[in-house]
Amino acid sequence: MKINELLVLEEAELGRITTGRWLVVIDSHSMDQTIDRQVLPTDVDRVIAKIPTVERQIEQIANGQQFWLYDHLLTTGLGMRMINKEQGRLILKTLLDKRPWDGPTPIIDLDRPDQTAL
Repeated sequence: MKINELLVLEEAELGRITTGRWLVVIDSHSMDQTIDRQVLPTDVDRVIAKIPTVERQIEQIANGQQFWLYDHLLTTGLGMRMINKEQGRLILKTLLDKRPWDGPTPIIDLDRPDQTAL
């Protein structure tokens, strides 16, 4: 077995959630993070449900690019990757129980969609 095959086995797809035109793939690493960072799964569901409210900002993300979705009220940040914009496919890769740090990865602020840091 090759190392890249091990990496694929390590992070398995656990499920899919459809919200608006977007299909969000949930991988095992993100679920591990809910436990490690004590984020309620219901909070993750609530953030995912808000994706259609920032569709204009998500449309600016290139295929393969990472970005954060941040909800102030829940103090929850979801680390996402655009899989295929044309097909409306995203993957949830990680999450935080606080605001994501400023850096090269865009942050889409769910409570202030007009102030997205792209």
